[in-house]
Amino acid sequence: MLQIRLIKAAILAAAFFSSFSAFSQIQFKLHWMEADQQWGVFARLEEGVDLNMYTIVGSGQVTLLAPVGTSFKSLQSVSGEWVQNAFISAPEENPEVDYISFGLVSNVPEIILQPGEETLLFTFAKRQDECPEFLSLIDNKTDPMAKYPNSANANPGNDLSIMDPATTKVYNYTGNYMPKAWDCHPGKAIALNEYRTGKERYRPQVIKP
Repeated sequence: MLQIRLIKAAILAAAFFSSFSAFSQIQFKLHWMEADQQWGVFARLEEGVDLNMYTIVGSGQVTLLAPVGTSFKSLQSVSGEWVQNAFISAPEENPEVDYISFGLVSNVPEIILQPGEETLLFTFAKRQDECPEFLSLIDNKTDPMAKYPNSANANPGNDLSIMDPATTKVYNYTGNYMPKAWDCHPGKAIALNEYRTGKERYRPQVIKP
């Protein structure tokens, strides 16, 4: 019964979204927050986009790429509620990489995107003392696992869709920015600008494995 209800809800949501004009104008960033010793995943609008304050968030996912065996901890939702919803280790398409996906399960605290601002979605920390060799957000256009079907029969990728009822427009994730901001090696940290947050909520869950 629950599965049937979820399917019906998905159909209704798809129908609602289809009545709006779609635009790809939301970007993600992974940033090492040196003062807090953690990474933050941020979102921003592309330049020139003017989004109403009263919007509806439809869906969201963030996929992190890390060296095989790298582990993290202390996932904290800041804007929206995020949970780890998938883990793929060393797929045959990219055997030296683990794919860790986080899904948006609730828009509480509300995700608000405004022109010229960055919004912090969630944070997580490293479990090991050393900085990983690399860390990045998936590139939906070029990553070998961003194609379906794949060896894991999974759907890694980045996504955020926000509807603006005032203008009948839907804004979607389009790509990543500041790819070097993840770097936690000594002397590599990039200073943060001011950013918008919701009310931070701590989830005592372990980021697997």
